[in-house]
Amino acid sequence: MSIRKGYTLSEQSRKNISDGHLGKPRSLETRQKISLSLKGIKRSPETKLKISIIASARKLSDEHKSKIGDAVRGDKHPNWKGGVTYPIFALRKTKEYRHWRNAVLERDGFLCQKCHKSIRRLDAHHIFSFTLFPELRFGVSNGLTVCVKCHTKYKDDLCQLVLI
Repeated sequence: MSIRKGYTLSEQSRKNISDGHLGKPRSLETRQKISLSLKGIKRSPETKLKISIIASARKLSDEHKSKIGDAVRGDKHPNWKGGVTYPIFALRKTKEYRHWRNAVLERDGFLCQKCHKSIRRLDAHHIFSFTLFPELRFGVSNGLTVCVKCHTKYKDDLCQLVLI
């Protein structure tokens, strides 16, 4: 690779080159060449100072982090909906719901009923819809233990699994 001193690229050419390298993994040989080319660089005291200033500027103080958090908290957040919690979400946070979930998991021995594995993250799936059948919401017989993977993959098939 030759270096042409005094030759400058247009902004568009620089952008095209940069975009061409995005997402492409570098080979071990290329990484070693880059590493070798950067070894032994002598930086001036001014450059070292600039690098240290930039590095320290990236570290935020606790006070600054707090101010950033306060700037987008509550009604200042772009997703704010007026402080409304939908009743369906509120129901899933109740003690009764937690007791129902724990009872379903215990009944099924903390095993996914689809793949029969005991995985760290298990869901309690409602056989009959939580929203459409409010009278069956907290009945242990309306629950089924499934792992997260099976829950997302077989959501529609789970009701048929139990009803058969």
